[in-house]
Order: sequence, then structure tokens, then C-alpha cells
Amino acid sequence: MPVKRVNARNAATIASAGLWVGAAAPVAALPPLGGEMNHVNITLSGGAFGVFIDSADPMILQGPGSGLSGAEGVLNGMHFNGQYGWLPAGFWGPPPGGAVWVEQREPVPGLVCYAGRSQLGTTVFEPLHFTEGADPGFMWDGAMTHNYFAARRHGTYVAPFRVYMGDSSGTMLSGFEPVEMDLVFRLEIDPCDRADYSTTGSNPGDAAFGFADGVIDVTDLTYFVEAWVSGDLADADVTTAETNPGDEGWGERDGAITISDLTWYIERWISGCG
Repeated sequence: MPVKRVNARNAATIASAGLWVGAAAPVAALPPLGGEMNHVNITLSGGAFGVFIDSADPMILQGPGSGLSGAEGVLNGMHFNGQYGWLPAGFWGPPPGGAVWVEQREPVPGLVCYAGRSQLGTTVFEPLHFTEGADPGFMWDGAMTHNYFAARRHGTYVAPFRVYMGDSSGTMLSGFEPVEMDLVFRLEIDPCDRADYSTTGSNPGDAAFGFADGVIDVTDLTYFVEAWVSGDLADADVTTAETNPGDEGWGERDGAITISDLTWYIERWISGCG
């Protein structure tokens, strides 16, 4: 496994000290999680990690966020959810010099993540898991951790994760077997609102650029067409290729950008509805 950059300046010191919390950590008041906690319970037995998740249902992205201030303001205009919570099941911890890493295995177009609390040098609402160029993983201190995942566009988002034992730099240690799991999110946007892509009159670099404003006009069309031409999966993947109204997959993301996406969007834009 390639060596990762460490997003904690004091990561090596903390890891070597063996500061494994393994319990709930107090946090300040945060935006709502979006529903009941859904724990991603991590076990370690005989050197092998295991996992069981409380609920297999997709977590519903709520929102959009509005009026959030300070660091949590990154969620304004985004639909978000923090129900998934990393939690150690049983009594275990890393060996001396070892560290537990939670890593997203690959980026998910359109899905971003921000830290739900500070730990091991990661600050609350710091970008995580490829967001804004962040590293794929973070060093986990063993306390229950609910991070915030967010998106702006309708669809299902499947984020593939891995938990493994590593050193302070994120290099996997021998003698331990990692475990993989998927975190699944769903964003439901009313068909009448799916053509609303950007704030009227906004331009690249503006804070409101790319955020819905309740009005469908030429700004939205321009934004989408530019995303489609550039191959931006986060914004231009809006329907399954070669589907028609009533087909399974119509209006659902498929991980590809084709003429079907452009056709689907233009029809929504013209009608202003589904």
C-alpha cells in the first residue's frame, strides 16, 4: 500500500504513545446528524478486523444547510448526513507504534466529507476523504466518530471504505487483516427542482455558484452544459445511459456522462419540472 501524507503534524508522537480512546468523546453542539446514529462497529480479533453496521439502509442526506456559521458553514447549501458513526466493538486497540486508519478507497463524484470532531491533529469540519484535496484516510483515536457527508445532486452515493492497522504514516502493518465496507447515502430532490443548479447571475468563484436558489433560468443551463462538456461526474451525471421516462434508471446516476444526461437535463430545464 502506498505511503500517505499524514494530516496530523504530531501523528507520530500520538501513535507511539498509544493514545487509543476506545470510547465516546465529548463534542460541542453540531448540526443534526439526520436521524438516529448508525454505528459502523469495528472489531479486531486474532489480527483480523471485522465490521457490522447497525442498519443497511441508505442514510438520507437532509437539508440543504442554511444559516450555519463558523467552520460548520461548509454545509450551507449542501444536503448532509452524519448518522454513520465509527465505533470500536469490544476492547481492543493498536499495538505499540501502530495506528488505526479509516480510509475511503476511492473518490465518489459529488460526495464530500467533513470531520465531525477533532482528533489526532484532524480539526472539526476539516475536509476528509479526497474532499478539497484531502488525504483518503484519517488516523482514528478509537472514540465514536460521526463525520458529515454531503452532496448537492439527486442520487445514490456509495462510498467504499477500509479500516486497517498502519504506522504513523498510514503504511499498512503486516500481521493484520483489514476490513472493507460501503457507506451508502441517498439524496432525494423533487423532480421539479432538479434543474436548479446555480444561483441566478452567479459566476465561477462566487460563493453561490453551483448552489440552487429556487429559480430555474439560463444560469442553471449554462452551469450544467459546462459541467457536461468538461465531463464533471459530480454535476453532469443525472441519468442512466439510453433510458427513457418510466425506465428503471431514468433520472438516476450511473457513473457515466453520455448524451442521455444532456437530453435529460435540457428537458427538465425547459419544463421546469419532472
